[in-house]
Amino acid sequence: MHITQELKRMTKTRKEMAEQAISKYLNEPIKNITQAYYDEFVRENAKSSTQIGLKTIVIRREIGRCCDWCHSLVGEYEYGEQPADFFRRHDYCKCIVLFKSLKNKYIDVWSKKEFKTEKAARFEKLRQLESEDAISRITRETLKPYWDKATPGKGQIHVEDGVNISSHRNEMTYAKVLHQKFGGNIVIQLEDNKVRKSDYLWNGKLWEHKTIDSKTSVDNQTRAALGQVEKNPGGVIMQKTSDKCSLETIKECVFHRLNRETSRKYSIEKLDFIVFEKEKIVMAFTWKK
Repeated sequence: MHITQELKRMTKTRKEMAEQAISKYLNEPIKNITQAYYDEFVRENAKSSTQIGLKTIVIRREIGRCCDWCHSLVGEYEYGEQPADFFRRHDYCKCIVLFKSLKNKYIDVWSKKEFKTEKAARFEKLRQLESEDAISRITRETLKPYWDKATPGKGQIHVEDGVNISSHRNEMTYAKVLHQKFGGNIVIQLEDNKVRKSDYLWNGKLWEHKTIDSKTSVDNQTRAALGQVEKNPGGVIMQKTSDKCSLETIKECVFHRLNRETSRKYSIEKLDFIVFEKEKIVMAFTWKK
């Protein structure tokens, strides 16, 4: 069989495998897990090409400056010589990952679109970024300092003695989500009836997990969280469990409550909020006094 025909056959097979994996994990809430299966598609095709004596070029570019972590991975490599985390991406990532086909076309891993030139692929990504809504832009800006220092999957999750894991499943789940996305050391703290404590100590800062399902719950949970993180504020993880409250409304409620409480009771100057829905980041923003 001709080499080109053989490669086409293997590419189709690998593509089908990737699609099956994506279908299987379609409801997986963490976006970069889904993206990993597209990246696996590139890895498998590159491996197949190498096995029949052909070189495969894999390319990662960032559009603008995404974050320090992404910046360390950009470049053009022959498959097998790329950095260890080359195919990994985070939520709201501004990178593109391409591979160069035998026909000298550039295939975008995520969209599977073919481009005649790398410039055309970059232009398409720019167009997408320019069409982002305000919430996406604010989320990207808020999370950038976290991505700059990110070490996904690295660090420790420690559960303090006495924590009832069965009654703190949500807190445990989101500790794992934070660790997978950003890394770092996370301590799940034991509740104290005498002292108001936050759920997490994450990289030396206090973070609280709150479940929200309405405008009223956003207000109440924000007020409660303030007292729990006040001594060393990091932020609040909000787990959105209902469509009753839009993202815009959540942000407005948080700002309204913080502006009231910090002006008369709390000395917090800055607080970050990361809003999740089914373990996927849907919004992040920073409140400043």
